[in-house]
Amino acid sequence: MKNNAPWILAIAAVCLTISVASTGQAGPLDADQVSADAKWVMHMDFEAMRESSAGKMMRSMWLQRDRVRKRMEEVLEHTGMDPREDLDGATLYDNQFKKHHGVALIHVKNIDKSRSLDTLREKHPDARTVTYEGHEIHTWQGRHKKHEHTVTAALYEGSVIVMSRNIPDVMQALDVLDGRADALSDSSPLADDTRGGTILTLRAIDMDEADLPGKCSVLQQSEQLSWAAGQDDDTLFLNCSLITESDEIANNVASVTDGLRALVALRHGEHEDVMRVIDGLESETDGKSVTVEWEAEGGDVMKAVGGMIAHHHLHGKKHHRHWWKHKRHGHHHHGDDDDEDDDEEDDDDDHHRRRAWWKKMKEQYQKSLHRT
Repeated sequence: MKNNAPWILAIAAVCLTISVASTGQAGPLDADQVSADAKWVMHMDFEAMRESSAGKMMRSMWLQRDRVRKRMEEVLEHTGMDPREDLDGATLYDNQFKKHHGVALIHVKNIDKSRSLDTLREKHPDARTVTYEGHEIHTWQGRHKKHEHTVTAALYEGSVIVMSRNIPDVMQALDVLDGRADALSDSSPLADDTRGGTILTLRAIDMDEADLPGKCSVLQQSEQLSWAAGQDDDTLFLNCSLITESDEIANNVASVTDGLRALVALRHGEHEDVMRVIDGLESETDGKSVTVEWEAEGGDVMKAVGGMIAHHHLHGKKHHRHWWKHKRHGHHHHGDDDDEDDDEEDDDDDHHRRRAWWKKMKEQYQKSLHRT
C-alpha cells in the first residue's frame, strides 16, 4: 500500500472492513445523495455492522490479524482517519451496468485533508487539481493489479470522499450533493426504505435493457432487483426481491429455494438447530415477481454452523479420505494401509484445527453479545 494514494488506502480499508465489519452519521442509504439517473445502487452501513453482534465478532477476529492491523495503521498515518472507527458508510451507484465504472461516496470522520493531500503529492507527483463549483477535484494514475487507470476524488464538506475514474462523474456527484442536479425521487424503487439494522443494500432497475457483466442467468433474465441483509436485535435477516422476465422464471427461483430447504432438511433434519435456521427461509411468487426471505436468531445460526461442522467431520471424513487417495494414486492399490493411517492422522489434525477455530468463533460471538 505504500505506493498508493491515501484515498486509495481508504478504499482498501472499506473493503477490509466489509470482509470483517454520513456526514458523520451515514446510517441507512440516503437517496438524496444518489443521482436520479442511477440504474443501480449499493450501500454498506458500517455503523449498523459495528453495532451488530455478528459484525462485532467478524470484525474482532479480522482485526486480530497482524497484516490487517498494519493496514489500518497505514491508513491512519496517511489520512488521520482510523478505518476501524471512522468509516460510517459507503454508497456506490452508476447510470449504467459496466465493469470498473461508477461513483463511490465514502462517509468518514476525522479525515485530515492537509495530511492526505501531502501524501497524495508525495506518492503521485503527477497528480493534478482542478476547481469545480468551489470543490477541489484531484486526479492521478492508480494501479489495479497490472493495469493503470485514472483515479478522481474530491472531499465533500470534510466528510464524504467522492471517487470515480473520471472527472465528469465526480462533477455530477458533487452537483447531486449540492442540490444542483436531481437526486432519486421518492417513487424510485432504488429509494425504498430499508429495515432497521440493514447492513448491506443492493438494488437495480432496468436490468433487462442492459448487457449485465457476470454469468448469473437469473439476474440476466430479470428486470429489477432489491437485496438487503443485516441484523435486527439478535435476528439475522436477508431479503431478496426480483421482478423477472416471466412467470416461469419467478417460479423456478422459488423452486430452487424450496429445493435448498428440502436438501438441508434431508441432510441435517435430525439437528434441531439447523432446522430452526432453515425454517426461516421462505419464498413467494406473484406473477413475474419472486421474493425470498430468511430470518434466524443469531444464537441458532452459531449452533447450526457448529453442528454442520461436526456432521461433516463424522460423515464426510471417509469420503474425503478416499477422494484424496484416488486423486493421488489414480485408483486403489492393495497394500495402501499405511496411506490410510496417514490420512487418518491428517484428518484428525484437520479436525482439531477446525474445532479450535470454531471454539474461537463462539467465544467471540458470546463476547459480542455482552457488548451489545
